[in-house]
Amino acid sequence: MEQYYSIHNNIQISEKDRFLLQLFCFGTVQDMKEYNRRNAAANAMINLTANQMWKLRQLSLVSLVHSRGAARRRRIPYVDIAAELDVAEDVVEQIIISCVYGNLVRGKMDHRNMCFDAHWAVSRDVCFGDSGSLLVDGDKVSSLDSMIEQLECFHKKTNVVMTSVIANECVAFIDHAKGKETSLWNEVAKSIDETRKSRLDHTSLLLTCNLIAESATAGDYSSHHYESMMEQSDDIAHNDRKIKRSRGVEEEKSS
Repeated sequence: MEQYYSIHNNIQISEKDRFLLQLFCFGTVQDMKEYNRRNAAANAMINLTANQMWKLRQLSLVSLVHSRGAARRRRIPYVDIAAELDVAEDVVEQIIISCVYGNLVRGKMDHRNMCFDAHWAVSRDVCFGDSGSLLVDGDKVSSLDSMIEQLECFHKKTNVVMTSVIANECVAFIDHAKGKETSLWNEVAKSIDETRKSRLDHTSLLLTCNLIAESATAGDYSSHHYESMMEQSDDIAHNDRKIKRSRGVEEEKSS
């Protein structure tokens, strides 16, 4: 764009040459036709070579794709392309193919339905202010103001979406943390209950064994019953010690 401004602001170039510069920067075939219509009487019409006209038609197709909005898939009938580029319909596909190979547009040609499904188009320069207007009378609306407005609208929508995403992520994180904490405390409560039950069973069995021992001394129980009960008491005490040691190891790892 610096080269454009250096040439555009040069007071030595004619109005016709200045318009020609604007035409290939951000103009279309229709802009050239309108310029020639207005300047026909002054004999200041623009006559392009075949190669220049082909290039302008390619750029006009790019502008046509952008004019169809920001949709990912824009279906443009061949008849609309032919009218915009001022060519016959049988030439439309040739221009589309040349633009695709030139990486100016991307899409798919639908020969059966006679339309072009455009997916993407290269960006073009934008005109702004009076100096950016293609028409000398200033009838063309500034595209830079429109682009600024679209970017501001996009920025506002992005802020709304980001705020919503951040809020949802915070809620999800809090819910996950609460669930994890609840699960942890449930495991702790279960472990405490098991420990209490194990200690109560162990204490009850020891009391029973003492009574059996006293009774065995008195002759109420046989020595076989006494030995069996004492073995069960030793097993429970051994399991209780294993539980305590395993919990001690887990506490050391967690700390």
